[in-house]
Amino acid sequence: MKIFKNLVLVFIIATMFFQVQAFSQNVNIKGWEEVLDSNKPVNIYVGTIANDSKNTTVSADTVTKIVKDMFANRRSTRFNVVDDKSKADVVFSGEIIEYIWMEKAPITNIYSPGALALDVATKNMKNYARMQLKYEITDAKTDEVLLDEVTQVTIKKSKVPEDKSYEMIYKRTPKILSMDVFKRFKRDR
Repeated sequence: MKIFKNLVLVFIIATMFFQVQAFSQNVNIKGWEEVLDSNKPVNIYVGTIANDSKNTTVSADTVTKIVKDMFANRRSTRFNVVDDKSKADVVFSGEIIEYIWMEKAPITNIYSPGALALDVATKNMKNYARMQLKYEITDAKTDEVLLDEVTQVTIKKSKVPEDKSYEMIYKRTPKILSMDVFKRFKRDR
C-alpha cells in the first residue's frame, strides 16, 4: 500500500510541475501556428544540434540530419531548409540533453492499475533507452520564441544492447518530434 501511495504522490507532483512549466514559458505559440498555417513556403535554418548529454556515442550530426529531413519532407506546410541563417524565416536550434540506456526498464505506466501491473511484471525483461531533445524555434527577424519544447524519444524492448539502441532511437525520432512540433497545437484549437 505504501508503494501505491508513493506512486500517487509522484504522479501528483509531476502533473503539477508540468502544468506550472507549461504556463511559465514566454512563447508565442500563436505565431508558430501562423507559420504552420501559412500558404507560402517557409525558409527554416536548422542549426547544428549540440550533444549536451553525458553520452558521447549519441550522434549530434545524425540528429541534426533527422531534423533537417523532417522539415524538408513536411507536406502540409512547405519548409525549405536553408544553409544561410540570414535567408531564414524561422530558426530551429537545439541540444540533446539526455541519452540513457538501461538494462532493466523503469516503471513508467502508472496511469491505470492494469498497465502498472503489466509494467512491473515485464520490467526485468526489457531494455530501455531514452533521448531527450530540447529545442527552440524562433522568428529569424525578431528573435521571438515561437516554440520551446523538450521531446522525449524512448524505446522499451527486450534484447536491445546499448550499441543497437542508438539506431532504434534515431528511427523513432522523426515521428515523435513531428508530433510535438506539428500536431500538438492543432488539437488545442
